[in-house]
Amino acid sequence: IQAENKNGKIHMRPSIYWNRTMDKWELFRDNADAYPFNYHRTDVYGVNLNGYFDWAAGRTAIGAELRNEDIVSTNLGELLAEPRHIHGTNVDCTHGLNRTNIQFVIEHNILLKRFTLSAGLVAVKNSWAEMNMKVYPSVDASYNITNNWKLYASYNTSLRMPSFTDLYYNAKGYNANKELKPEELAATEFGVKYHSQSVNATVSGYYNHMKNLIDWIVDTNSETQTLTTTNFGVINSVGVEANMDFDLLNLISGQRLFKKLNIAYAYAHQDQKKYEGIVSQYVLEYLRNKFVANLQMNVWKQLNLSINYRVQNRNGSYVVSQDPKTKEYTYAKYATYGIMDARLSWDMPKYSIYIKGNNLFSKGYRDFGRLKQPGFWIMAGASINMNI
Repeated sequence: IQAENKNGKIHMRPSIYWNRTMDKWELFRDNADAYPFNYHRTDVYGVNLNGYFDWAAGRTAIGAELRNEDIVSTNLGELLAEPRHIHGTNVDCTHGLNRTNIQFVIEHNILLKRFTLSAGLVAVKNSWAEMNMKVYPSVDASYNITNNWKLYASYNTSLRMPSFTDLYYNAKGYNANKELKPEELAATEFGVKYHSQSVNATVSGYYNHMKNLIDWIVDTNSETQTLTTTNFGVINSVGVEANMDFDLLNLISGQRLFKKLNIAYAYAHQDQKKYEGIVSQYVLEYLRNKFVANLQMNVWKQLNLSINYRVQNRNGSYVVSQDPKTKEYTYAKYATYGIMDARLSWDMPKYSIYIKGNNLFSKGYRDFGRLKQPGFWIMAGASINMNI
């Protein structure tokens, strides 16, 4: 339930909410003995107030929120004093956890002809692990050099609380850690943008200082090789991104075949030498290089062709196999791969018919995790616009 005032110098929007979710997790649907079923019921409720007012120095926004998260489960959380029955089942929840989050926000925006500035603070306190109130600042600025060129820069800080699964999920091959600390991030970015009738381009660089990142990991040197949740301490990441859009109809006059071309590239590097021998599910498995190119063409009348090509190089490794006798795993590094897709469509104002081919050359690859990705596959479809 929320409200909002339409008049007055101070614009306010209070709200109150409650979300209840019930779920049943099954790995083997008809065999609970092979892997136990997990039941959960979560209640998230709270109240927040947001507002802003304009004055001579710009616009100032304020906000506050009180949020409570509660879970009862067959597996997640601390042992309950009394089990809670799950309605409609013969199961009782024996575990649970409750935590409350308090948050205050203040932000100010300055909008001038060529210069914009937004700065703010977020103060957060969570009852979980007796966390003290912490303040996270942020600032964003941009300057229009000309009508075509813009410079921008930002510095933002944030945190993420560990999930109930990160804290308490224990099962075969999984060992959670309830002593996890919240993730913290300080992100700095700067870049330049160019805009014209025929070309749009952006080039940016960033530096991320990440502390206590949460992940499920396996130490390849350990005997058990169990997936365990952990905080990664400090990881620094640097990278660059570039994106260019070309309107080929404007750039190459007198032709109607080539319509648009988009080229994008991203590079990232993480300082993680001290984590060699660690197989990570998320943090250490990042895209080091990614290149994407997309060409859109008009073949004939309403017949359009789109060709997409991407090259990816992922950092990290994955499990290839496990020795049935020693139970030791064999690992492999991710390989660089290139994939080409194409989409041919007949586009009319009231309808569109298309055929799409993915991985045209049936390249074998593994992108994330150890699952082998599909080779060439094709699909066809149609859409109808009923509003015309």
